[in-house]
Amino acid sequence: MAAAGRWTLQVLLWAAVLLVLAAGAQSIVRTVTTFRTALLSVAPPPWGDAQAQRVATAFATDYLTWDSADAAARARALAPYLPAGTDPALGWDGRGRQAVLFAIPGEVERVGPGRAVVRVDARVRQYQRGGAAGWTALDPIWRHLAVPMALAGGQVMVSGAPAYLGQTAVPAYSRPADPGTDRAVTQATIADAERFFFAYAADRLGLVTAPGTMLTGLGGSVSFVGLDAWTVFAGTGDERDAAATVRWHDASGATYRQGYRLHLVRVIAHGASRWLVDRISSV
Repeated sequence: MAAAGRWTLQVLLWAAVLLVLAAGAQSIVRTVTTFRTALLSVAPPPWGDAQAQRVATAFATDYLTWDSADAAARARALAPYLPAGTDPALGWDGRGRQAVLFAIPGEVERVGPGRAVVRVDARVRQYQRGGAAGWTALDPIWRHLAVPMALAGGQVMVSGAPAYLGQTAVPAYSRPADPGTDRAVTQATIADAERFFFAYAADRLGLVTAPGTMLTGLGGSVSFVGLDAWTVFAGTGDERDAAATVRWHDASGATYRQGYRLHLVRVIAHGASRWLVDRISSV
């Protein structure tokens, strides 16, 4: 009986072991299945807006450039951006001549997993038949392009033909009113303002800016003609904002006006005070 009891106990122990192993195997299978399902459901790897804009802008430059004298050149330029089997002509009939002067990437609209549409604004010059050289250049125009993009095989590509967009509407804007004018400081600093802009044009700012200020001038690319308007706004303490309208002249022979916003600080040295510039920007 003792032997029979030991045998029964061993059978029960082995049965328990087998049950544990079976349960473990099922758990492993469930774990592997869950992991595999998770892998298959993972979204495509992320691709940044900068990468999409870079590809779209390069593509738009080639897409908007054509010359009937060498139609194949455009096809060769576009083929690397497109999925295999796509007609690189992308709807162009092989006529005309056009060149891109520059292109600017715009907003990126995500339209689905691994898909986006990128706006590109391009300045283009078109040509008409005629003239001694066979073509007459027209005035540059803007083209606004929506470029469809996709991520495939880890590579960002153009997924199809782009489309023209309209000019973005300019919203209404009212500039905030400036504070009142500090007439005394305005009158007292006109000569200082003229000296500043003369130095700003020549990039010789050491004596006309506040201590510690790091400004870069225009490097002689323009010359200072005159100060058409100068206003120092009301304030308190040793800081003021100011506005200036300046006339510049450049090597092309043109003279033109530009508006500036400046920040002034009062510096006292050797018993005298001066208002000096420490920041400059557009109006």
